[in-house]
Amino acid sequence: MPDHDEDDFNEDEWNPFEEDQPLKAREGALTPAPWHCARCGEANETMIDLYSGYSQEYVEDCAVCCRPNLITVAIDPESLVIALRNELEYE
Repeated sequence: MPDHDEDDFNEDEWNPFEEDQPLKAREGALTPAPWHCARCGEANETMIDLYSGYSQEYVEDCAVCCRPNLITVAIDPESLVIALRNELEYE
């Protein structure tokens, strides 16, 4: 994803599911981040908040199959690039 100032950020032009764009956290605002359910593979979205820290772990249910996914987020403090992975919370 190209660098955007908060003032010129246009969510209509940005597709978080495009893999060739590194996802960067926005300071002072929530950042939508995509993930695919570890059970059914359907696309989901979570909101990253820098106020929660550069390393986060939480559970979100898939919007389609309702299975709980453990979401692990790591944010580079300098570049603010987000690395997100998920797995089923339990089998």
